Amino acid sequence: MTTHATFQRLGLELQEIAEQHWRVCDLTVSRTGAPPVRGYVRALDGMYEVTRFGQPGRRSYFRSLDAALRDLSPSRR
Repeated sequence: MTTHATFQRLGLELQEIAEQHWRVCDLTVSRTGAPPVRGYVRALDGMYEVTRFGQPGRRSYFRSLDAALRDLSPSRR
């Protein structure tokens, strides 16, 4: 798993919300107002399922948590 410093380099904050479920927030967005949620990641049968905020019916799957987080990084807008 990637270190916290790497998450920050990607501009993300990873918050565990349940076992093997994470909320991914954008650190580049101001902390005022609503949380800057980019999406959600869930460990699922050896894969990582990504649900982007604003696209709840669409899922992407990755072989590593690192790849899932890169997909949600602010540079991928």
